[in-house]
Amino acid sequence: MPGNKKVLVAILGAWSLAMVAVCMTGCGNEKAFQAFLVADNNNNRVLMYERPYSTNQAAAVVLGQPDSTSGAVNNGGLSASSMSVPNGVAQGPNHEILVMDPGNCRVLFFEPPFSTGMAASIVLGEPDGATANCVGWAAATASSLDGPAGAAVDSHGNLWVADRNDSRVLMYSPPFTTGMAATLVLGQTATDSASGTYACNQASGGAIPPPTAGTLCLSTRLAFDASENLWVLDRGNNRVLMYPPAQQKQGGVATLVIGQANFTSSGTGTSPTSLDAPQDLAFDPQGNLWVSDLLNNRVLKYMPPFTSGMAASAVLGQTNFLSSTPGTTASTLNQPVALAFDSNGTLVVTDAFNNRSLSFPKSQQITGGSASIVFGQPDFTSGAINQGLTGPTATTEKYPTGVAAYQ
Repeated sequence: MPGNKKVLVAILGAWSLAMVAVCMTGCGNEKAFQAFLVADNNNNRVLMYERPYSTNQAAAVVLGQPDSTSGAVNNGGLSASSMSVPNGVAQGPNHEILVMDPGNCRVLFFEPPFSTGMAASIVLGEPDGATANCVGWAAATASSLDGPAGAAVDSHGNLWVADRNDSRVLMYSPPFTTGMAATLVLGQTATDSASGTYACNQASGGAIPPPTAGTLCLSTRLAFDASENLWVLDRGNNRVLMYPPAQQKQGGVATLVIGQANFTSSGTGTSPTSLDAPQDLAFDPQGNLWVSDLLNNRVLKYMPPFTSGMAASAVLGQTNFLSSTPGTTASTLNQPVALAFDSNGTLVVTDAFNNRSLSFPKSQQITGGSASIVFGQPDFTSGAINQGLTGPTATTEKYPTGVAAYQ
């Protein structure tokens, strides 16, 4: 009997380890593995915070560095396990972690199970993990990237990437392989995804022309809503664009704009209908659209039905729609960049200049609402880089610029 008990314990232990690995790819129920991923830009790494969440908790996994106390650019040399100012992160179609690595002009795929210092298995934008050839503008091709900033996956498993410096959005069709070419492009006129100006609003030299429904300027982030509309954060034009499924094609045009009164304006402002250098967008489980409005130090909520030029219905980081003062409290922000919701409706905002990420429960996703948890700082009134230490640790952040819910 004692021998049988040892065998049983061994079997159960192996089963438990197997279940952990499975849950790292999503178990398909409310108890599935969940985490928030933060692109810790100036520490050149991505942090994984696992549930349950708590203030100043340590990251469980660090990607881009060999350990939790390193922060050098391309630490150990350019490779599939190093990063240069990562600014975006997303979950891939097969539960990969996708990292936008703009300093190396590439997108990295990390497959589960995840471990600190691991290497990416697939690289987009470069021919291999040891190359960082930043090709852009008129020299851009269907297989190159120049400052990728965001990614999203559609219901067919296609990967869409916001190629910021080329002012375009690229679509990659599975199966995904290192160095592969995109199959179509939005924001530029090229019919083969490999020619065109690739400049802001398709500028061909001289002054930048006004935007249109078919152009982009420094496109940064992407998201799909429940109706499979593609939403693109068009930062340089201070607007958010919606492309319905019928326009998710070569040369497609947006049919709805938020942040501007029409498709040909690009001004800034501080009001319920305007934006100033917006950075990211996300949908909550109820289908509301949220936008981080960087230079207004706020996050805006828009409720459906969506219409062009519509007003926001709530604001985080400010007490009203006409103020834009930065701050370091549980209810204020200092240049918020990235947004993400988990399946429970919790919102995490990367508060870049406060070197922290804030978690807002559903009850506080209201005008002037307060965060309940802070990552990267010991409390809600601290904002020093790496908590004032000489280097990073598993609990610190330095200008976080990307966040995603992994589940």
